[in-house]
Amino acid sequence: MRCLLDENMSPAVGAMLTEMGHPTLHVSDLDLRSSGDDLVLAAAGNFDALITLDLFQQPSVWRLARRAMLSGVRIIRLRFSASEEDDLSAQLQALRRAWPEVVERMEPNSEVRLAVISRGGELLRFRTTEQIRAMSGPALP
Repeated sequence: MRCLLDENMSPAVGAMLTEMGHPTLHVSDLDLRSSGDDLVLAAAGNFDALITLDLFQQPSVWRLARRAMLSGVRIIRLRFSASEEDDLSAQLQALRRAWPEVVERMEPNSEVRLAVISRGGELLRFRTTEQIRAMSGPALP
């Protein structure tokens, strides 16, 4: 799985995933640092998934993310408490724990477009294209 890391993710996450056999670039590698969400989501279309901590709580950003997912972009969201969000070791641990199932569920022929990883990688939620189409607002799981 080829991944793009959002600006809020540490390049160390990309190094770990690349080491695990999943080539990963950071938005800064594409000169997209500080770019708008629309440009990042457009670039994500060239990858198998965008990995982010972003909550997409602003309605305009949610609409962009939803449109991107409905057109095929896959998003992997790491969901942490405020105290854990900046903890790189927590991000690495959660991804390492959840990664096998995420890769399996987000295979190329799958309709899964959103994976939410929380509770240190112990809780995973997946949303298909149809479920995303039914979501009316930015309240992601």
